[in-house]
Amino acid sequence: MTAARWRLRIALLATIVAGAGCASSEPRETAGTRPAPPPSAATPADLQQVESIREVLDGQGRALEGEQSQAEPDCSRIRLLGRNICTLAEHICAIAARYPAGDPLAASCADGKGRCARAKEIVQQKCSVPTTE
Repeated sequence: MTAARWRLRIALLATIVAGAGCASSEPRETAGTRPAPPPSAATPADLQQVESIREVLDGQGRALEGEQSQAEPDCSRIRLLGRNICTLAEHICAIAARYPAGDPLAASCADGKGRCARAKEIVQQKCSVPTTE
């Protein structure tokens, strides 16, 4: 693995850890449009970590959407964002795997997998190199 990739992974994980330390333990109130999910069996630390990862995932997703809409997309950035999204989804799923299948964290894992699949589609559509045989 190249030094640049290691630095990226370290920076990404540092962002996740820093966000977990700053996340509020108070539940967020919604406008009442969605019913509250059933309580999770997850520890408060795991719930905070998943929430922090989701926030980073949201930002990476917005960045990827912005990149793909460019007339001449930056494929190295698009590929990087796609990898980041999938890595973040894997982290969420690893946390969710520690709890029963019916736990609300399973929905976060499923959401992350969907975002990863979408990111892979974007990379494929915008940056795949046609093969010549």
